Amino acid sequence: MTDVSVEKKPTELSLLSILFAVAAVTYLLWWFAVEWLLPASFNPLAGRLAVVALFGGGWVAACTRRFSPDALRVYFGACAWILTAHYFYLFQGNRGQLGWIIGAYVTVLAISQTFLTLRALLAYSSYVTLLGGAMLAILPPLRQTVFLPGLMTFLALVCIGARTRGRLIGQLARKTEGLRMRDEFIAIASHELRTPLTSMKLHIRLALRALGAEPEDGRRVEDLLLRIDGQTNRIVRLVEDMLDSSSVASGKLSLRLERLDLGSIVRQCFDQLANPMITLEAPEGVFVSGDAYRLEQVVLNLLQNAIKYGQGSPVDTRLASDGAFAVLEVTDRGIGISPDSLARIFQKYERAVSIENISGLGLGLYISRAVVEQHGGSIEVRSRLGEGSVFTVRLPLAR
Repeated sequence: MTDVSVEKKPTELSLLSILFAVAAVTYLLWWFAVEWLLPASFNPLAGRLAVVALFGGGWVAACTRRFSPDALRVYFGACAWILTAHYFYLFQGNRGQLGWIIGAYVTVLAISQTFLTLRALLAYSSYVTLLGGAMLAILPPLRQTVFLPGLMTFLALVCIGARTRGRLIGQLARKTEGLRMRDEFIAIASHELRTPLTSMKLHIRLALRALGAEPEDGRRVEDLLLRIDGQTNRIVRLVEDMLDSSSVASGKLSLRLERLDLGSIVRQCFDQLANPMITLEAPEGVFVSGDAYRLEQVVLNLLQNAIKYGQGSPVDTRLASDGAFAVLEVTDRGIGISPDSLARIFQKYERAVSIENISGLGLGLYISRAVVEQHGGSIEVRSRLGEGSVFTVRLPLAR
């Protein structure tokens, strides 16, 4: 991403330089035409004001970099058409050889601007500007030299400003959402890390007290140390989830692919959890090409979520093959997922329920989806609030 942005900068600067050069040449030629080629009855000050009205806003916008190069192209393109219409209107019957040269220049400028910026004109809804230019061309009795160019310039700026405002609002919304997710993540991470640390401190104190009071009570000390070990493992898993999330976001999640029996991995996860509420149907011989550690991570995440959100209800785990894909389904009969949460359940930091009810950083499904998709598979969920959820993982069979 960084390389792309660096490469674009010279293009934008070159484009702005070209626009400045064209605007400067047009400005000087127009000034000269108004000063020397118009009839004496015409007020040169009006022409000068028209030029300032046409190009002043564009120069200010360019210098402050408030508009994108596309927006500036639209602006100067509209100015070129207005100059063309005004030129042939103001020079009625009073064109010498130099006048015709200037007229040809502004005409070519307007036409070239149209072809070069057609996409930008459409994108920035500048049909209002073109319509205004057409009105200016077909209504020669209107001799309001300053008013009409100023009006067209205003309309062009309104069109560009509206589009730019919409884009900025979208960017602000995305940044606001990013800040919200960051703050929510900090709150969740603080809560999740503080809980096992508090438990560890408590068990360490109890172990020290037990050793001091009854040095020979080794079984109680062993139990406390096992609890400390469990809480330590919990912290390790939280940190690993955060590291994996960072790897997914940066596109650096690596896989070590090998031919695997997916049924064996599912059964290992089943044995590891040793939860009587889980029922398992996982035949042997369902082979995939995958990373054993990452696939185990996905299966464990789905089973642990089903246990947490199942609220004591049975969890059905079924592995099968449809001829092209290995299909793993994990079904619970718990609280389910609301439609609003269902739409973003695989996003980073998203969870089905609030922090007070269920622990977790909201990274498990985000990482699981990235792992499955990197294996060339897919993961989806069907759920109804209050009726439970069904998570389905599809992975290509090994050839």
